[in-house]
Amino acid sequence: MSYELSAALQRLFFAALTDDAQGSLGVQVFDLPPSGVVPEVYVLLGPENVRDVSDVSARRTLHRCIVSVICAEAGFSEAKEIAAEVVRRVEGANRELHEEGTALGRVTDLRFESASARRADKGGTRRIDLKILARLEAIAPTEI
Repeated sequence: MSYELSAALQRLFFAALTDDAQGSLGVQVFDLPPSGVVPEVYVLLGPENVRDVSDVSARRTLHRCIVSVICAEAGFSEAKEIAAEVVRRVEGANRELHEEGTALGRVTDLRFESASARRADKGGTRRIDLKILARLEAIAPTEI
């Protein structure tokens, strides 16, 4: 398999985190660090490591993704609350992967793996990096 489902997985994350039907997350979501006036709190879709784990039965990939909560507040409390909501939304996301209405594949496993909370700079910025594990399976051409 290849990197073909990575963009669809990013769209899935973005949709899960910006879906107002679940109530507002209360922060903006970016796929690159914001420039100009930076929000006090935001979520950043970050690095991803992908490995092919295909076998004779299906084309599969294993994705380890980082979703970060960045907060200019002095303490970690707000960042931790938002991080918990990010995990809840991502784990509860729709498992079908699409591109412009075309089914591409499915998420067979999507879960929180670990977190790292730290001060991001010498100021008061806090950062929580959430490692999310996703196993994806491409739809075989005969399934389309």
